[in-house]
Amino acid sequence: MKRNLYSPIGIFDSGIGGVSTLGQAVHMLSDEKFIYFGDNGNGPYSLKTEEQVKQYCFQACDFLIDKGVKAIVVACNTATAISISALRETYGYYLPILGMEPAVKVAASFNLPGKIVVMGTGMTLKSKMLDSLIERFGIGFDIVKLPCRDVITMIETGIIEGKEIETCIARYFNELDPKEISSVVFGCTHFGVLEQSIKNVLGDHIRIADGDEGTVRHLTNILKDSNLLNPGDRPKTDILFHNSGTSIALENSKKNFNTHLKNLENK
Repeated sequence: MKRNLYSPIGIFDSGIGGVSTLGQAVHMLSDEKFIYFGDNGNGPYSLKTEEQVKQYCFQACDFLIDKGVKAIVVACNTATAISISALRETYGYYLPILGMEPAVKVAASFNLPGKIVVMGTGMTLKSKMLDSLIERFGIGFDIVKLPCRDVITMIETGIIEGKEIETCIARYFNELDPKEISSVVFGCTHFGVLEQSIKNVLGDHIRIADGDEGTVRHLTNILKDSNLLNPGDRPKTDILFHNSGTSIALENSKKNFNTHLKNLENK
């Protein structure tokens, strides 16, 4: 299927986390069409082997390409760390493939005293991708890697606010003094809906750094350079949601997307 200005943009994640990236994309690229694929049936990727993650990423890309997308955003830090090079090598001749990285650069740009805490999956926190980002942008900063698997699991089940998830967040931060933390990096797209919950637990002084805005800005530039930006002169279609899991997971994806988009619009 030939790509053109009016083709949709494909975004995928191991579950519902990538809807934060989708929300940012809809917010910044309001004339574009989007297809979101949540691989709930195979996620979370952080519990799989690297070979399994690569297999799932190729399957997701094949699915989106069959739908006629003009670009693909891998809205998952774990998938990006493991698979982005192989995906670009296979599909890069045909369409742009963008990944998601923990926003260490953004947190460093705040230039605040105190710890920078990177929340993520164990696989992302151990990745060469994150180590490279810290070497490039984190020199001179006290950076703490904090695996938060149970938080991701709760978000997948639709728990995105309230006492239960705040208690879970507090448990992970238990050994850290909130007064000594300057910023939190969302090293997993699932955390995009947690900004207020994080501040409820740690305090309003906490700065949040996520990779969504930078990724969508990069996507915009690539589409512009490739003459693939939708000019907005045709009626828009609804955002299409697909997943490999249950209907409940699909509804949770839509719910989280609406929450995140509303938060962006109210900023």
